[in-house]
Parts: sequence; structure tokens; C-alpha cells
Amino acid sequence: MPSRRVVVEGALALALCVVVAATLQWHTGAPLDADTAYHVAVGRLIRAHGILHEFPWTPFSWLAKHYADKELAFHLALAGVAGLPWVDAARVVGTLWGAGLLLVFFFILRAERVRFPAAWAILPLASASVFLFRFVLVRPHVASIGFAAVILWACVRRRLGVVAVASALYPWFYVGWTLALAMAIVAEIARMSVRERPEWKPLAAVVAGLTIGIALHPNAANLLRFTWIQSVDVLVRRAWGRDALLELGDEFRAFSPAEWATLLLGASVAAVAAAVLAWRSRDATTRAFCLAAASSPGGGSRSRPQACSSPAPLPRRHSSWRTRGRRRSC
Repeated sequence: MPSRRVVVEGALALALCVVVAATLQWHTGAPLDADTAYHVAVGRLIRAHGILHEFPWTPFSWLAKHYADKELAFHLALAGVAGLPWVDAARVVGTLWGAGLLLVFFFILRAERVRFPAAWAILPLASASVFLFRFVLVRPHVASIGFAAVILWACVRRRLGVVAVASALYPWFYVGWTLALAMAIVAEIARMSVRERPEWKPLAAVVAGLTIGIALHPNAANLLRFTWIQSVDVLVRRAWGRDALLELGDEFRAFSPAEWATLLLGASVAAVAAAVLAWRSRDATTRAFCLAAASSPGGGSRSRPQACSSPAPLPRRHSSWRTRGRRRSC
């Protein structure tokens, strides 16, 4: 059983994360991205018709007869507040998703004995305007960042139950669920970098969790096909391969040097400093987050969320600064 101190700490962290996320959502005035209106509309359709297996509202799309809700949990949350005006509904769910992500940061940092974990958990919001902007967007990629961070940390720390549960939930929350496999591989690379033997159980837990999660998804078969179409055909072959038949938008293009200097300079300097500290500390968890940062395609491009849903900047930058003494239980 968790101690009273742990419960109080968690409750205070929850309150802080909710206040921060809600303040940002209500401060924006209205959703910053047109996709938010679509997601709210899907939530209302689920409220009216139940789980969707077809999408006749797009008759010329493959999804019309082969629908797969690749962000089902997000839409179910929006269905729960469908009675509110759409902007307020978006704010409520945006607050829940944002607070959840900050809580993930908090608990990982606390488990790693980082001093002032609540403060460090919120710091990424001030590290780069790009991260703050994407955090405020009411879109499902926010949950993906949290799942990737949890799976990466749990793989390194051998928390196989956490790995399996998070992996099972991932396909219900975001189309980039294949990132769970990448996080397991990164964890083993980090383990080998500190001269530990690689292990097969974390990757097996990821595979088992993903299999269960996909099998239980109401659009399971179409979800697998749609994930392949969006991640491989649209993103890799068309956008990154520059073989697009249509203009896919600026968000797929790499940042210019001027944008790096204005939008990502502080975060990049902090990431380099973290990499130096990680290699000096010889700690597998810290190195795992640094490797995930370095290997993320989203680090240098405006790519869509499925490509940049790697763990957010904070843990990989600051998990080296730890308290001394015995590890506290979570």
C-alpha cells in the first residue's frame, strides 16, 4: 500500500497538472487546429450511433466501408461531453489529455528520484514554443507522448506489467502505436550501452500487449490496414519520400535554420547537455530517453503526430539530476 506521503504527493501533483492544463486550454480562447472540430464531430457521431464501423460521410474515401477509429479512446472521451458546446467539450478533453501527460512525466521523474519532479514535469512547456503549441492542441497525439514515455521507462526498469498494460491501451488511443516496438528496441540499446545484457521479455510484453489491445479493438482488422496506409504509404512513401500526388502541407517539411534558432534552440541546447550527462552517468534509463530523442523523426521536422510522438523533452533532459539515498516506492 502506498504511504500517506505518496498519496498526498500524487494528489497535489494531479491538482497542479489539471490546473496547468486547464489554464492553457481556457487561455487559448478556441481550439488552435481545425482537426479538433472533426474529432468533436466524431465523438458526437459515436454518442448518436454507437461505435462506428463505417463512415458514409466520406463516400469517396477508403474509410467509407472500411472504417477504423484509430483514436477511439479520444473520441469516446469526446462522446462523454458531447452535450456541451463543441469548444467547451474540446477544452475539457484537452485538459484531461494534457494533465495526463504531465502526470506521466511526474511519476517517471519521481520513480527516478529526480528532485522537485512536479516542477520538472511542467518545465517542457517553457522549453520550446513548438512543444507548448502541440501540447495545447486538442488532438490525440498528446496521449501518444505519454504512452511512449511510460513504455520506454518500464522496458528499461523491467516493469513488465506496466509495459503490457500500456501497450494494450496504445492502439485505442493513437495510430502511432507501433512506436511501442521502437521504444522497446531503444530500451535494449540503452541497456547494452551500459554493458548490461539485452533482454527479450520487455519486447515480448510489448508484443503481447499490442496483440491483446488490437484484438479487443472493435475495428481490429481495419485498424491494422489503416495503420499501414497512414504510417507507411502516406507518411514514409509520400511525404518523406517526396512522392506525394497532392500537396500534404507544411507540417511534413523540415524546419529551416531560422526556425531552429527561434523555436528549438533552447530545447536543443538542453538536449545536448542531457546527452553529455547521460553518458557520464552510465544510467540506462537516462540514456534510453536521450536515444529516443536523437532517433525521433519529429525532432527536425513538422511531421504529423504519428512521427513525432516520441517521449517529450523533459525526462531525457533532466532525469540525470537525482536525489541521493534509497529509491522511494511509487
